[in-house]
Amino acid sequence: MNSRYTLRSSNENSNCLQKKVVLPQPIQVWLQQRKCDCYAHLIKESTDSNSNAPTLIHLFKKITTLGRQSKCDVVFDSLIHPMNISRIHAKLEMTADGVVISDLSTNGIFVNNEKVTFKTLRDGDLITLAGGKSIEIGTIFKQPSSSFNFRYEVLKKGESPTTNIDNTSDFLTSTSENCLDTVSDEYYSMNLRANTVRGNVTCPMCKKLFVVPITLSCGHTFCYTCDLEYSMKYGNCYECPICFQKARTRTKSIVIESIVDNIIKGDTQRDKSLFEERQRFARMYLLNTPTLYGKINVSKLPYGFGEWKEEQKLEVQKLMSIVSGIERENWFVALGITKFDLIHASNDIIIQTLRNLKINFNDSDDPKIKLALIFVYINTNPTIPQ
Repeated sequence: MNSRYTLRSSNENSNCLQKKVVLPQPIQVWLQQRKCDCYAHLIKESTDSNSNAPTLIHLFKKITTLGRQSKCDVVFDSLIHPMNISRIHAKLEMTADGVVISDLSTNGIFVNNEKVTFKTLRDGDLITLAGGKSIEIGTIFKQPSSSFNFRYEVLKKGESPTTNIDNTSDFLTSTSENCLDTVSDEYYSMNLRANTVRGNVTCPMCKKLFVVPITLSCGHTFCYTCDLEYSMKYGNCYECPICFQKARTRTKSIVIESIVDNIIKGDTQRDKSLFEERQRFARMYLLNTPTLYGKINVSKLPYGFGEWKEEQKLEVQKLMSIVSGIERENWFVALGITKFDLIHASNDIIIQTLRNLKINFNDSDDPKIKLALIFVYINTNPTIPQ
């Protein structure tokens, strides 16, 4: 069901705090009927089970932003809207001529089914978020491909929106505290914040917590296996499914991975087990799929620190000659050779690994030097054919 908002204005002028809630229908009706000192309201007219968009938004600032990013004034859940709503999707600004909406998104904004970059809103305007990345500005569609539709009813007439807006401070007045009373803390709990944090470390492709998160050159992050599967389908330099830029490079997101690890520590044992199962699946996925640059006979690939057969050594050499970056490091994990295990391995295991990888070394070398030779090999980035 489409989500719609009505922009309504009160006659009194003051600032108030906006809160993000999902309320039962009786409370929604009560809020719509209750007067407050805000300049304007955005009121959701219909329920949407697939959205946690706020039921009541108080417009008390000169500029109000909408998006998935936590710093936005109106935050859309990253778990639900990662492919449609941008981190900062739109800006609503109070000007002398009225409320102006500006497009800051990837997927576009429509006003009355016409794609716009910015537009002064008028009474009854239909605002559609997303659904028009490939549509040119000014094009009119009967129905843009988006379920994020909002109806604006501007009731504040005969007065400029900026007449009583303080442009230098967002400090709340005592009268604005009346607006806080309209929403019970029961409906604005810490769960919303927790969901927002969890949503920001959720893969847009699989809609689950990141497993081995990697960041593309455009800045968007995905699970490594999700990226690999997408790359195998569309090619190594595929277009990012969010911003549609070419994904030419990939780097491991250590910070995001650490955040996920901390979240998992607080989860139930069942959730922890499910996450560990996904990690095991990621390794199996690597061992049973071709690389991005050509097929590798994964059945010949060895595992662990034991002595490898000659054909296994050659197959690994072939693989390492064409993979780099995060893919190279993860293939070593798939082969059972992790940096953690290497650091705690005996000198005999280090020597056997050097021989397996056909790395030249001297028997008289210090064990730390031998270990460094393996790390250098793991971090080597060969020239990859475009």
